[in-house]
Amino acid sequence: ASKARSACWSDPPAARSPPPAVHPGGRSPWHVSQKMLFLVLLTAVTVQFAVIERVSRPKELTRPRNVLLITIDSLRADCLGCYGHAQAHTPNMDALAAEGVRFDAAFSQASWTWPSVSSIMTSTYVSTHGAWSWNLEISHKLQTLPGLLAAKGWDGHLISGHQGLSDENALTRGMVSTVNADTDRMADAASTALSRIAQDHQFFAWVHLMDAHHTSVEFDTGCFPGRPDYPVFYDGGVAKADAKVGVIVDALKGAGVYEQTLIFVTADHGEGFGSGIYGFKTHGYLLTDELMRVPLIMVHAPGVAGGVVTSKLVEHIDIAPTVCDALDIARPSTFEGFSLLPLLRGEGGESEVVHGENIQFSTSQGDSAIRRGDWSEIRTSARTRDWKLVQVMTRAWAPRYELYNIAEDPAEKFNLAAREPARLAAMVSKLEAWRHRTRAMSVGEPRHLNEQQREDLRNLHYEI
Repeated sequence: ASKARSACWSDPPAARSPPPAVHPGGRSPWHVSQKMLFLVLLTAVTVQFAVIERVSRPKELTRPRNVLLITIDSLRADCLGCYGHAQAHTPNMDALAAEGVRFDAAFSQASWTWPSVSSIMTSTYVSTHGAWSWNLEISHKLQTLPGLLAAKGWDGHLISGHQGLSDENALTRGMVSTVNADTDRMADAASTALSRIAQDHQFFAWVHLMDAHHTSVEFDTGCFPGRPDYPVFYDGGVAKADAKVGVIVDALKGAGVYEQTLIFVTADHGEGFGSGIYGFKTHGYLLTDELMRVPLIMVHAPGVAGGVVTSKLVEHIDIAPTVCDALDIARPSTFEGFSLLPLLRGEGGESEVVHGENIQFSTSQGDSAIRRGDWSEIRTSARTRDWKLVQVMTRAWAPRYELYNIAEDPAEKFNLAAREPARLAAMVSKLEAWRHRTRAMSVGEPRHLNEQQREDLRNLHYEI
């Protein structure tokens, strides 16, 4: 702007012909023209700045009234059209990405549902909230996003197709209502609930869809993970989830609250198709990018333009602080994530490293196993833009390491720990610095599941 202003106000070039005659009023035609030119340019600059101000100011000042979080179980980022999958049929999520922000390098904190959604709702890593198993839930000392918003006047609602989420537990405590529906009824249940609650108070709604989960794909098609054609059938499950997202968005529009609602679409974790050094299929146990990289789409963030794609590293624990920032609510001291809004406005905030964690139990996740500490491995990862370190801790407390060059080996097929000692040492240092971070220490508390809940979880192929 300063360069443009200097050019507008510079003196005219020296005249090559005799100066014009002076008019009776003491001003030459040149001075009159100069003044007119100045006024025209000044008006143009003023109008230009006024247009910029008019476009940007409403975005900065208009905060959303409601929040909608859609989590799609087992949804890989690379299986959406907006993430580059040519065979995808995901027009609704693609449209949301085009209207809002698509995060190209978003990562979950765990590779299966319960610890992952516990991280989303508490903005803490798994080793902080302690919900390693269905038999454990987060400490009551931790602040949850639903609880925080409820205290500030937002009505909380959960509409879930996952039986492990919708009973009374630490994450749903304080919510006004929870709806548990089977996969086929989720679209109707979600649209009916959202149409009703939108007429009342400002709301926080969490919708969890199961169409891409392997049990749903198996039920619909008879095709099991591990078959070479499974990804094709999986794409069909993703398409069904996308159709439900479209129904949910239409419900918001029909209720007249779509533009007032901050929307997030993500997955609790990804799904293994058998690539990588382990050839792992389905999810849980490992911390590969197949399982940890998730889609993350955000729509109606205040002060952020639409149609944005960012490759900056972000994590699930950043969602809750972003909600607080968007609603102008103070971020609780227990949160470990950070708002994504400064990052999108060019004010910094990119993560240099993202982290994941998982415990593998020796036999089952039963109460007795938890009391005995019956685990076989603890896996912890540190991932930068180009490298990933996985520390595998055994019962002998003798760690072994896996090191992958993600830039050259995105499928994580080649462990370079022995060949890259300097890089290994640097990544171990990053992991140890994170491990010794300042945090709200807590221990997962017992979660008492009845036999019906256990049967429901076993039907989802959990060992419990």
